[in-house]
Amino acid sequence: MAAAKQAVKRKLLDERSARFRDVSVVVQASGMKAVCGEVNSKNRAGGYAGYQHFISAGTESTTYLEEQVPDFAEAWNQLCVK
Repeated sequence: MAAAKQAVKRKLLDERSARFRDVSVVVQASGMKAVCGEVNSKNRAGGYAGYQHFISAGTESTTYLEEQVPDFAEAWNQLCVK
């Protein structure tokens, strides 16, 4: 979970401002683990932008933020909703 949070932070504009909530590890039928949750961070104006969902397998290349992926809801429903 710590590696996933670090990967999420690296994708944010202001990683030091990251606030997490509702973070959990979801084990898939294949045995793969996905870390799912919500993150809020500061935007360019310096204010918090609002919570958004994320999915991470622990590396930056396997970490996805809701605002950055067009079909994120489909991935969330497949990997995080059990």
